[in-house]
Parts: sequence; C-alpha cells; structure tokens
Amino acid sequence: MTLNTLWDLLDSGFGWPSPRHGLNLLYWFANECVEVDNWNQIAVLCDPSSRDFGFRLYHNNEGLLPVTNQPYFEVGNLNHEEARNLPDYVRREYNGYQYNNNADRIIICVDHDSVNRVYVTSHGEKMPICISYHICITCQYAITCHVIKNQSYSTKY
Repeated sequence: MTLNTLWDLLDSGFGWPSPRHGLNLLYWFANECVEVDNWNQIAVLCDPSSRDFGFRLYHNNEGLLPVTNQPYFEVGNLNHEEARNLPDYVRREYNGYQYNNNADRIIICVDHDSVNRVYVTSHGEKMPICISYHICITCQYAITCHVIKNQSYSTKY
C-alpha cells in the first residue's frame, strides 16, 4: 500500500498514539535527513552507511520489501547508541521496551546519494505482524509532514 497524503498516513496508524515515536521520526526524516527537489528527487543529507542517527543496513530477510540491487537502510531503533543523535522530540517518550514506544522504523532504498523509495514500518512484541507502507515523498509530502508537527498527532511541542 502506498501512502500519498497526510490522511493516508494517519489512517495507517503508523507512529501513534503516544508514546510511539513514528510521526516525530518521519517529521525529522522529511525535514532534516532528506531534501526533495523540484523534480521530486530525494537527496540524502546524512550518510546511512556510516550509521548516522542509528541507520543500519536492512537485509530484508523477511521479504517484506521488493528485491533490489540497491541497499536498504532502516532508522528509528532507539536502542542503537547512534540514535542518541536523533532530536529530543523523537526520543522523548522512549523508556526501554515498554508500550511499543520503539516500534516504528523508516526504511529507505538508497542509490548513491539519492533515495529511490521510502517505507514506514511498525513491529514489536504487541504487534505480531510487521506492517510496511510505501510512502510517496514529494515536495508536497514534505510540506505535509511539516503540518504534522502542528497537529495534535505529534508530540514535538
């Protein structure tokens, strides 16, 4: 399933209710980690292969995502030491393994310095099925993510 709008994202249940961190993680990703140009090409502003912000190589062992020759990287596991570099508003509700507050991830498919595809996924002890959604990130989507921070769905402010 592809999420094209804010309403698609909210209807998916990804990243909320609090104390889940997915919406704040997605806000950070869309506004600080990538840049979308006028042709909807997504450039990576950090280096996932060097584990910036807790990025890790995602092996797709479960076959959750399409097979590709480009690597997948995931971010959002707050247990990783490098995740301490994520903004406070992303990590604020994290308190270990309780309440699925570390269930949300963003997975990206990277080709050199650009992102081909973006996925959001949630998993955890209380979520026996790992659900993955492709997100269509465009200039409009990045603007929509900015709107999230101003809605009651986000806990940044």
